[in-house]
Amino acid sequence: MASELSFSAQLNYAKSSAALSTQCNVTQDVTGVKYCDLIQNIGTTDEVISFGDIGTVGVYMLQNIDPTNYVDIGFNGTTYQIRLAAVSGAPGGLMIAYNQGATIHAKANTAAANIIVRAVEA
Repeated sequence: MASELSFSAQLNYAKSSAALSTQCNVTQDVTGVKYCDLIQNIGTTDEVISFGDIGTVGVYMLQNIDPTNYVDIGFNGTTYQIRLAAVSGAPGGLMIAYNQGATIHAKANTAAANIIVRAVEA
C-alpha cells in the first residue's frame, strides 16, 4: 500500500494590512504498523521522550498542554533547539517532525509540564 501516512500544516496570519496564508500537505509510505498517542509529564531535568512500543519512529508530533510552563526540546540532553510555548487557556507550542534516528530530549521550565506525544512507526 502506498501513502499510508499523511499530514498537513496550515499557517494563517492577518494584522493590519499584512496577511499570510499557506498550507503544506505531505504523504509518504511507511513499513511499520505501530503508533502512539500519549501524554508525558516532563520534569525540570532532562528526560527522553517516550514513544511507547514503536521501534523506529517516523513522523512525530509534540504539543505542550501546560498553561504556564514552556518545554524545551533537544537531541543531546544538554542543548535544546526547540521551545514548545505555554499558552494560557489553550494548548501551546506544537511541532511536527520526521525522526532521523535521534533520541528526543525534553526539559520543562520552572515546574513539570504535560505534553502530548503522537508518533507513527517508520
